[in-house]
Amino acid sequence: KLWQTPSVYVRGLRPVSAWWEATDLPLAEVLEENMSAIRSELQGLLEKGGQMIVDPAYPRLTSMGDWDVIRLYYNKHWDPTAVALAPKTTELLRDKLPGASNGLPYIHYNTEEVCFFRMTPGTRVMMHSGGCNARLNLSLGLLGCSDSFIEVAGEERRWRNGEMLAFDDSCDHSARHDGEEDRWV
Repeated sequence: KLWQTPSVYVRGLRPVSAWWEATDLPLAEVLEENMSAIRSELQGLLEKGGQMIVDPAYPRLTSMGDWDVIRLYYNKHWDPTAVALAPKTTELLRDKLPGASNGLPYIHYNTEEVCFFRMTPGTRVMMHSGGCNARLNLSLGLLGCSDSFIEVAGEERRWRNGEMLAFDDSCDHSARHDGEEDRWV
């Protein structure tokens, strides 16, 4: 079964593992330790009309429902509008992105991102993979994660509010949200 299909494959980065333990990733620990503050800020952002800066995440990958994103950091830049709505989250992460803080080259426009992703009830995200194997996806359950799942390299896991899922973005993955409210990670 083919399960790692990035456009760009960089040899020798690390052993291939579809799933990663959050305890092995310093940035994951920062996110988990500050989950309450990040969730509160997201709730405040949504109350202030943050939906107005929501964009479709990757619309060609969605077979049902809506998969949307609020991008704080994308294409090597912090978005001033999003940063103004989420200053605490920005401050927590500004100097902690592994690539940006260490001067590593970016392979493509979204090698590193800081985003809030929403799935509406009934959303299905089709199987896909990231553009290269130089990226781990850290997905912290924030709101509405009940009955929301991700499958990576053939193994399905459930998102839970307050818990981190870490996976290799170059491994084939899909997602679905069977819950009754919007899911935010």
